[in-house]
Amino acid sequence: MRILTFDELPEEWEPKVQLIDASVGWNIFDFKRLREAMKLGYPAADYFGVYAVEGDEVQATVRVLHIPYTLPSGETSTVAGIAGVATRREWSRRGLARALLADVHQREAAAGYTISLLWMGFWNFSHDLYKSIGYNDIYTPRVALRRCDGFRTKGQKYTFRTARKDDASVIERLHAEATRGRVGFTPRPTNVLHPLIKLGWVKPGAFRLILSGKDPVGYIQMQEGSGWMKSDEVVLTKRANQEEAVSLIQSRASPGWLMLQGTFTRDSFGMLKGLGYSFTDYLYYGLMARPLKGAHKDIKDELGTASRPFTCHFLDYF
Repeated sequence: MRILTFDELPEEWEPKVQLIDASVGWNIFDFKRLREAMKLGYPAADYFGVYAVEGDEVQATVRVLHIPYTLPSGETSTVAGIAGVATRREWSRRGLARALLADVHQREAAAGYTISLLWMGFWNFSHDLYKSIGYNDIYTPRVALRRCDGFRTKGQKYTFRTARKDDASVIERLHAEATRGRVGFTPRPTNVLHPLIKLGWVKPGAFRLILSGKDPVGYIQMQEGSGWMKSDEVVLTKRANQEEAVSLIQSRASPGWLMLQGTFTRDSFGMLKGLGYSFTDYLYYGLMARPLKGAHKDIKDELGTASRPFTCHFLDYF
């Protein structure tokens, strides 16, 4: 087996890489659009990823991002974000992912990075692999749920506006304002939303700006279906009235179920509980972390994921 980086892959092998993504149910990861997105600021490592190759067959892949992270000390560091770990089914259970991760850990440690993060489903068999190579579970988003029948906005103080492509900078500004001084995935990489839109991973229409008159005071990322609405990213600035904003969100979900998840749910637990929401801290996926070098204290404490100021939203799932 050989290990090649993204730039070392022959162009004619792109379909082989796309088959790996297709085999695990992901969308096409077009190389041309990826390179354009990286030029726009998509926070990938310089080598982007590593690939297990046997002969002319691409068997497995691991991709790597470099993500700003604010520690409880107030220091902003950069962590290695492990993404796109996949092995074609016919080559599974042969240690390919383990070998690629060992290669990535060595590269990242040599480059000076001290912590590696990844998101993983707790019931995925790979969870045991990550535990065996030093990763620990450090965070699971909290979920709030209730049925929103008959809700109406209170005096129409706030309104929604569907976001457009040119609102990416507005969304980023609101997130920066709302998360300033917090711990976790903040500040976000500059202009990170633009390349995500370019890649097609994020649709501007999935976001609604929350307006007070014409002034954006927050935004919400939304997914909607028949009789339900879900949001992993509700961001409100200090200028926003939380109760009015929640009333607006509930009126959008009415009549039907509303599920709120992540940072906003933890921040607003008392208010949401008073409104009759039900909660769980046991989601099917969560964040894992591994030290890359040196002595570390408890990594959950080091990263502050259990502290109230910790922030993690939809766009921080990599």
